[in-house]
Amino acid sequence: MSEDTSSEACSLHSSPTDYTGAQDIVEEKEGGLVFTTVLKKVRAPTDEDDNSSQRVTTTRKVRTVKAGTVERLVSYLVPDEESTDVGAYRACFLATYRTFTEPGFVVSLLIDGQKPAVESQSIAAASIEEPVQLRRQRNVLKLLKFWLENYPADFFNPIDNLAKVEVFAGSCEAHESIALKETIANVKADVNRHSQAAWIDRILHTGDTMGGQPFHLFTFQAQDMASSLTAEDARLFQAVVPHECLSYTRDLKSAPAPTVRACINHFNRISLVVIATVLEDCMVARTKAIGHWIQIAHHCRTMRNFSGLRAIVAGLQSSSVYRLHQSWHNVPQDKQLMFEELADLFQADSNHKTSRDLLAKEGTAKQIQGKKAPTAQHGVVPYLGTFLTDLTMVHTAHKDKTQDGLINFYKKRQEFEILATLTLYQKVSANYNLPHSPHLVSYRLSEQLEPTTATTSENSSIFRRSRRSPHKTTERNSKLIVLNRSTTEIGSPTHTPSPLASPSTLIVRVSISSEANCCYKSILLSESERTGAVIKSALEKHGITSSPTQYKLVQVLEDSRQVEIPDNVNVFYALASLTSPMLTLKMKESTVQ
Repeated sequence: MSEDTSSEACSLHSSPTDYTGAQDIVEEKEGGLVFTTVLKKVRAPTDEDDNSSQRVTTTRKVRTVKAGTVERLVSYLVPDEESTDVGAYRACFLATYRTFTEPGFVVSLLIDGQKPAVESQSIAAASIEEPVQLRRQRNVLKLLKFWLENYPADFFNPIDNLAKVEVFAGSCEAHESIALKETIANVKADVNRHSQAAWIDRILHTGDTMGGQPFHLFTFQAQDMASSLTAEDARLFQAVVPHECLSYTRDLKSAPAPTVRACINHFNRISLVVIATVLEDCMVARTKAIGHWIQIAHHCRTMRNFSGLRAIVAGLQSSSVYRLHQSWHNVPQDKQLMFEELADLFQADSNHKTSRDLLAKEGTAKQIQGKKAPTAQHGVVPYLGTFLTDLTMVHTAHKDKTQDGLINFYKKRQEFEILATLTLYQKVSANYNLPHSPHLVSYRLSEQLEPTTATTSENSSIFRRSRRSPHKTTERNSKLIVLNRSTTEIGSPTHTPSPLASPSTLIVRVSISSEANCCYKSILLSESERTGAVIKSALEKHGITSSPTQYKLVQVLEDSRQVEIPDNVNVFYALASLTSPMLTLKMKESTVQ
């Protein structure tokens, strides 16, 4: 989008005036800000008649911020004079400012900048009843309220940001301070939901989705698999914080972007599941698995889950699967043609033009094409990598600062357009009306490959034994997936299990008895861990820095009985039951006294 087009789009958002065309484009510098000024022809209806033929054409000056210092960019959030660009400017600034400054610095500039203003043209233009300083104060209060409602996490890292705003609201006499105080109270009551640790836990631990069962591909119908996969993809996509995409593409260590990484990791794990389930010992099983995944991908396409569809296609197109010529040859012809059509959607020609055009065409439709139930509302799940690629291209093509050392805000506007599009699709993805299952297939698959623990490598595949059969396995549930085994089309397969792929690992849930809400966290338990190590892992997962020696480990059985695990024993074999084990940490009596 050209700079002229961007300026016009931003100004149209905040003004009902009918612009018919630009006459001139100039740059204006004003105290640390650079504006792009466009002179446009304006058609406005007369007071006598609203007919278009009676409209009067005049010329109006429209300004948009192109560059500026950090201090002046912040001050322009509450300009002394009315501006047609201020609404779009505020939205753009709050979505992108983290790439060039910190939330605390912006808060300080806004609050500390409330000093008596000197006489100027803006004072002369202000109303007699309302001094300029009071008007600025009200605008700052409104801005802080909007900021706090839309980006509450900015005020909790560190928590001092919220304290500053609270003190400022208490010192203001303007009526808007009451609304800001109410917003602060609401956000403080929900502080845990906006902490970064809570973000990660909400995304990666939503209920007991594991179910304790080994995964068997053909246990589930293709449509059910696609439905569960779509529900999980939609949930993760909706959880993405748009401005974290900027941090991810720039690889900012100060902003780890957990919601973006969760979405990417889920995509990669689904691709790994596809590869793992295809690499079976028997050619018939490989052929059947390929055909089943193609059918699942077809249902994802029908549900407009482009993220899940692309993950499956990526797995089937991986070198380890695509080279299995004999297995592919045995796949029914209709499914092979179906796969070719699905794969063609993601051709890289012209910057993935096919997939982009398809997303633009179907991204806002309310119904799935061909769906029999006309009342079923459905959404869309785009491939997140498309937005990350666009942001990377903008970042590469434009410098962060101008030759004068000013922040390049024109670049911020281009980034904001991409983030605004992502936000739009997030709203559309909420239109799905899919049945929610407490044991989502896709999450069970990804957790079986890589259980979510701080010590688990992203490239490792860790497996656990069935909780229903802890000491023996049948022929069916002993077929565990091993990603790094070598399987060839001709000759017998060579089994080389990963050293990490042991049946003697288990996912257990641990709570802290002192917590009022009895929050459970999931940890990975191996057969070699002793009591102290398990207590330490559980405390770290709960974010508690106390010494492990102050706690004792207790297993809670199904009949509510409690069994204390002795100190310095192998916890894996000390468990009284391996069926959905639940543990609790309790303070030792000597510590309590």
